[in-house]
Amino acid sequence: MDVVLVTQRDVEDCLLPAGNLREPLQAIRRADVVVVREDETAAVMGMVGRICSARMPEIWVIRRRLEVDSLPSRVVVFSGIARPEGFVSMLAGAGCLPVVEVRFRDHHRYGDEDVERLVAEARRVGADGFCTTEKDWMKLTPRLLAQLETVGPVQVAELRVEWVDEAAVVDRLRGLWRA
Repeated sequence: MDVVLVTQRDVEDCLLPAGNLREPLQAIRRADVVVVREDETAAVMGMVGRICSARMPEIWVIRRRLEVDSLPSRVVVFSGIARPEGFVSMLAGAGCLPVVEVRFRDHHRYGDEDVERLVAEARRVGADGFCTTEKDWMKLTPRLLAQLETVGPVQVAELRVEWVDEAAVVDRLRGLWRA
């Protein structure tokens, strides 16, 4: 089964090296299933319909949400992910409005200089803690975490993804497994 996740940003992107796409969007004609984010369904489905007019793939819709424990009132948000603006937007939707946001490159490896920068920035703005992604938190050693915690707690925003119609997805996968 060929399953392809397509985002609105993909629809607006171009091929490497100028963009991030590894194949032209027309390659989704080979897909059995296209997965789209619930909040981007209309924009992505228009493009999928134009490209796949002869044979429309199944569409599975996902819903994403962040789970964040109680946050300090003045938080510094930091991340080293591909599309940090989506993370910050989802945080805002969860009620977290950072006093400062610090972005690192995707797949960033944290070191002493980075943590010193974050601590200095937090102290500059009077922050009382941090919030980051699970991906970034996993890259922080206990020593680096301890340095950040001199300012305040480091909360991890956990991304949860669920199928909008989970029963249909499970039934389809079970059907393939039995075949």
